[in-house]
Amino acid sequence: MPDPSIDRSSPVPYYRQLAEALAAQVAAGDLGPGDRLPSESDLGGRYSLSRATVRQALAHLEEQGVARRVAGRGVFVRGDEPDAPTGWPVTDPAAVLEAAYGPEHPLVELEVRTRGEAVLPPWATRLLEVPDGTRGHELGRLHLLDGTPALLSTHLQPPPVDAVVAAALDAGTPDGRGGDPLAAALAAGGHAPVGTRRSLHARSPRGAVAEALEAGPATPVLRIRAVSWSRTGALVDAAESWVRTDVAPLDLEVGSPRG
Repeated sequence: MPDPSIDRSSPVPYYRQLAEALAAQVAAGDLGPGDRLPSESDLGGRYSLSRATVRQALAHLEEQGVARRVAGRGVFVRGDEPDAPTGWPVTDPAAVLEAAYGPEHPLVELEVRTRGEAVLPPWATRLLEVPDGTRGHELGRLHLLDGTPALLSTHLQPPPVDAVVAAALDAGTPDGRGGDPLAAALAAGGHAPVGTRRSLHARSPRGAVAEALEAGPATPVLRIRAVSWSRTGALVDAAESWVRTDVAPLDLEVGSPRG
């Protein structure tokens, strides 16, 4: 039975009612500073509300200073603790981007959308410096953080790297348990990236990208295009990643760690 905190006949929007119900639990001490709020899916099930409505409620609590989102962990009741970096850590300039925030994380789910032979799109052929119409290997994945779409990525490898990656993925675990399968496949074939050039632009996603990310016109989204090369200088991977920065903000730290 749905939680009675939500009055279906009230003119007050459902997300406001849910936010008020959660704030009341905080005020009553049922949820204390530093406590993690239930996940979007748990709240949706308990209150019989859509994920979009739950997301609005949690965002409202953040705006009111009641809660704070910690990327990779969830939404927590705000306390007196000092702010710490809450973004998606990207510290290795040569790493496949998703490896910094991969499926081994307890709150990350990974959906493989596409995998196999494909014609490389024009943006990828330009980055990889191969002729238009070149066929290669494609791996498209959606990363969900605590049930919320956070990253949609497409990685493409040109020949002859494509055959090596395809064979390694076929022999491994496509869902990436124990580490990022693409990074492992590239390394297994002797094509581990040692350098990456990335181009970042704010974009409004449309069509299939917007649908996969559950992104509306006002959703902050970053498009990242990248090309990586191996120790021989060969271009081995081109990637297009769409990141919902309201769900997974980026903390970029390049170079040797400080301290």
